[in-house]
Amino acid sequence: MPAAGNILRQKVLATLLQTRPSQVPLRVLLRNTAAAVVPLAAGIYTGRVLVGIAVAVGAVVTMYSDQPGPYRQRLMRLLAVSVAGGIATFLGLTLNHHLPGLLIAGLAIGFAGALLVTFGDAIARVGMVSMILLVIATDLPAPSLGAALQLTAAVAAGGLLLTLFSVAAWPLHRYGPEREAREELQLPRALRPQSTLATLSASLTPRSAAFRHAVRSAVCFTLALWLSRLLHLPHGYWVPMTVAIVLRADYAATFSYGLLRVAGTVLGPALTPDRLHR
Repeated sequence: MPAAGNILRQKVLATLLQTRPSQVPLRVLLRNTAAAVVPLAAGIYTGRVLVGIAVAVGAVVTMYSDQPGPYRQRLMRLLAVSVAGGIATFLGLTLNHHLPGLLIAGLAIGFAGALLVTFGDAIARVGMVSMILLVIATDLPAPSLGAALQLTAAVAAGGLLLTLFSVAAWPLHRYGPEREAREELQLPRALRPQSTLATLSASLTPRSAAFRHAVRSAVCFTLALWLSRLLHLPHGYWVPMTVAIVLRADYAATFSYGLLRVAGTVLGPALTPDRLHR
């Protein structure tokens, strides 16, 4: 037991203290910042702060899926995030006061979103964004169907704005990312990726690690959503949102994300105590 405890402590310290150089280019940081700040500033200037916040939220969560790669694939992925995020937002807004329906939506989005890990981490982020937006939307005021549609459109517009910023350089660097992906096309047929339908069909079985992860994610996400409502926690949406962000398909990644999440949550209030009491 002492040896196991020492190994665990060493692993915790290694996770907390490891440093890596930033892999995000400066131009990407600037364009993503602009995609979030511009609509927020416009909303404040025009007096439509809630709409500005909704657009900024849509842009921020879409950033999770803004990964390098061929522009065409990047465009399709970001458009998928915008559409899926809009649907999740609408469900969160309209089912906010109907707990059974909200839990069913959480179960479905949690399962389908996590199952996307079958197609790789970049595509799996589409599911994670959908889960995050579902719970964020439950905390947005939407007293009528019209207001819900307006906020849904604003969140989707934020995703589309980020998409526009992300692919704006396509005409200038049309073939750069595509050259990096050319090696995949030169692989032997046996090593090339299967079709989308064949890959998905192979994952819909309990023997599939992706299927088991999807079930685990759906159950944990829905339970967190239910508990946050049952206990009437202030800002309770952070509970299911944390599940969506932390829970990964493998133990090592889940442990790392969970530990860093806890450390950030503890250090945040400790470093800014004066702001919490204003």
